Amino acid sequence: MNGVQNGTNGYANGHSNGQSNGHSDKLAANLPENFVQDKLVRTVYGLVPLKFALDWPVFASYDELSGCAAWMGGRIPTFEEAQSIYAYADSLRREEAEKQLGKTVPAVNGFVIPGPSA
Repeated sequence: MNGVQNGTNGYANGHSNGQSNGHSDKLAANLPENFVQDKLVRTVYGLVPLKFALDWPVFASYDELSGCAAWMGGRIPTFEEAQSIYAYADSLRREEAEKQLGKTVPAVNGFVIPGPSA
């Protein structure tokens, strides 16, 4: 969400600015409607329905996150593990971008760059 309020009730307007943290509505699709229906998230802008906040980043202390991870049977990744995860995600994005760029015509400042002669 873009954080814009409608000025009366503190609910977001339902539109985004096109930027995302890489997540989609897959999480929302896996949750039953009655699970998110009556739940609200407290924000500095007022209460926001949970269905709009499912992909928002979490603000919590290390101890809270560690306790939640332990309760869920996991742990917080180490710095090296997190760095490796981000590097892997970047390499996947780079490969996808190279696939898309390979379909374009190479040009600089509007001039087509001739390819190697066969």
